[in-house]
Amino acid sequence: MVTAEPAYLAASQASGANLSPQQDNVQQFATSANSINNNETTEPVSLSDSRTSDHSENVDLSTTPSSISDSDDDTSASATTRSRPSNSAPCSAVHTLERDMPDHDYSDLVVRLRELIIEHAQLNPGLYSPADLDKCQHDDWFLSRFLLRNKLQLDEAFDMLKRALRFNHESLASHLRPGDFPAEFYQLGGLIPYGHDRKGNKMLYLRVRLHRKTPEVLTIIQAFLYYNIKHLDDEAKGKGISLVIDCTGAGLANADMELLLFIINTLKSYFPKGLSYFLVHEMPWILKPFWHIAKAWVPDEHRQLIKFSDSRNINEFIDDDQLPDFMGGQVDESKYKRIPDDCVRLEQAAKLWGIEKRLIGRVLDKFKEHLPAETVARIEDYYLSTTNTETGDEQQQQIDNKQTMDENVMFRSDSSTQDR
Repeated sequence: MVTAEPAYLAASQASGANLSPQQDNVQQFATSANSINNNETTEPVSLSDSRTSDHSENVDLSTTPSSISDSDDDTSASATTRSRPSNSAPCSAVHTLERDMPDHDYSDLVVRLRELIIEHAQLNPGLYSPADLDKCQHDDWFLSRFLLRNKLQLDEAFDMLKRALRFNHESLASHLRPGDFPAEFYQLGGLIPYGHDRKGNKMLYLRVRLHRKTPEVLTIIQAFLYYNIKHLDDEAKGKGISLVIDCTGAGLANADMELLLFIINTLKSYFPKGLSYFLVHEMPWILKPFWHIAKAWVPDEHRQLIKFSDSRNINEFIDDDQLPDFMGGQVDESKYKRIPDDCVRLEQAAKLWGIEKRLIGRVLDKFKEHLPAETVARIEDYYLSTTNTETGDEQQQQIDNKQTMDENVMFRSDSSTQDR
């Protein structure tokens, strides 16, 4: 449980200086993130996405893996020994390396793309981060994923690579830390990175029933999504990531097409070849109209990458020892719901992210049924004290205004008497 105020917050508040070195980062992300949903949103979305590699390794581009062995070693620190479900269910999970891979050597295109981006960086110093340029210089897969996303068209891959590198640098997204997000996000457990599926894909769970459209903190939610996707993408090391959209218990109040579009465009524009598949779990009939809208964003040839599951077939995708308990698995929340030690609280995050204090109460009302009682009580006390302070300020302002009006009336009265 997070109770202590981070040292950098206390120091900055005492000095009256900027909140923290991270404040510029998060506010810059807020500015840059607006471009994601405006980025080619009318173009059909390709979900032919998945794979990153360890930056210290190059990829053999002359061969195409025909399959990914289910016995591959998992790189997740939280993963346990893989086992098959007792019913020996068939494997329905898919992997990016099993599809849309060229049957010929395209390493010459990788070399040429590397030359183009390094030359462009030399002509435009400061445009890209040194860390990203190091990946371009030494990691073949980092470049290959852009080529594959654009069907080996060099010019299109180069343009996409430039946009991605520039966003990552200008938004300062790579500088975001787990502790920059409110502790309440982690307590809520609406977005959970955990474990792997039966093909070795890293898993990210989005629990729809715990979500509400919350424009007051939309930027923080988008940044939290981006951070988790990037973190998993970096960890995947060539094994891909999969996104589970758990619709169990969800209704119309939880539907958010804008957020879904943000996720799709983020994966498409900044993590090409990074998604193995979407898994929509237990979708209720009331949300099916939203699916019909969403699938219009996906080309026909890639709609098979959107999978559906329920309690009867979930083990075709994920084994019980990797499946969270809220989906009927064996993994309890002590393993997947952890709060970073230096995490800010919602009240502090409001200042860190430039959110007005008066909006805290609105946010709390939407989520308090899913938060611990002590957290709700603390935020309510904060909100009420803030409201009372603001009310007192408004009352004092009204008194001052009335006094000024009275003085003006008296002045006009005195002036009239002198004129007569």
